[in-house]
Amino acid sequence: TLGREGEPDYEFFRIGTVASIASGNLVVANGGTHELRFYSPDGHYLRTVGRRGEGPEEFGFLSTVWIRPGDTIAVLDSRRRRIVFFDSAGTLVRGESYAQDLTDQQPDSERPCVFPGLMGLLGDGTRVTSGWGCMQFQGTDGRRPTTFSIDLVRAGGSVPVGEFTASWVWERASPENPRDFFSINPFAGLLRYAVGPDEVYLSEGTDFDIKVFDMAGQLVALLREDDDPPSVLGEDRQAYVEIQAATSRPHPGDVPFPHRFAAYSDLMLSYEGDLWARRFPIPGESLQQWVVFSRDSQQIRRLALPDITIESVRGGKIFGHISDSLGIQTVVVLDGGCLLYT
Repeated sequence: TLGREGEPDYEFFRIGTVASIASGNLVVANGGTHELRFYSPDGHYLRTVGRRGEGPEEFGFLSTVWIRPGDTIAVLDSRRRRIVFFDSAGTLVRGESYAQDLTDQQPDSERPCVFPGLMGLLGDGTRVTSGWGCMQFQGTDGRRPTTFSIDLVRAGGSVPVGEFTASWVWERASPENPRDFFSINPFAGLLRYAVGPDEVYLSEGTDFDIKVFDMAGQLVALLREDDDPPSVLGEDRQAYVEIQAATSRPHPGDVPFPHRFAAYSDLMLSYEGDLWARRFPIPGESLQQWVVFSRDSQQIRRLALPDITIESVRGGKIFGHISDSLGIQTVVVLDGGCLLYT
């Protein structure tokens, strides 16, 4: 574990990524201070790169980090729509904008929409982008679809991957203001994705299906577990209502529950190329349930993991963080060889 109260170099807030590089050093994207911090394999602080600002090594919003081939570190600045590249020691290599890949023209819609964004980078630098995602009011089983377009953008143009659907339930936050929406999504499936060197993995959240697309945007494989997501039982609904009652957004009685849980709540690629898919959590579960697929699309193991936010996997180790009641975070590294595989 890594975190010490009262020592700024070891205090974390709004962590975007925890990852490891070939040397064993840890890289932590601390979004609360817009810093990229480096630590030795045994947790000693080494250096900090970045801060909030508009300069070459500064960030408007440091949101996530991707470890690229050769341990180049790519930092996503979603506010400035910019990717900043560092070498494994934290020395600036270059920065590039991806603003030109995204459309600024808002859809002609009264419906709530999700902004376009950068989903990841393929090994050759191709950028995987999402377009506007706008909710459709039509829907059944407590699910109202929100459709996103996804494209591969590279020099010379873009290649469409297709349109994909997430399932949301929306409710007006204020009857007096029709534009004021917030989302209520009990057990609803979101669009989950992972981007690797040669492929894009997508789950639309309604079945245990993960679609695999190649660098040309073509569907090349389908990963699937043998069963279906479990049914939503009465005790699951009651547990959700009780949890929401303690928040500022209690569950309104007229928003229905789906009959079945969503499939996955997260997709993640290990550094070695295995795909990790976390099953959607059921209220009351104390452990996370993950299934792992090999690069040749075979299901190779299932794991029950402690309740930490998992950010990356490399060399048999799992990297993540936990939060206390005040939102202060601690970096956690687990030895994968000590976990119970089922």
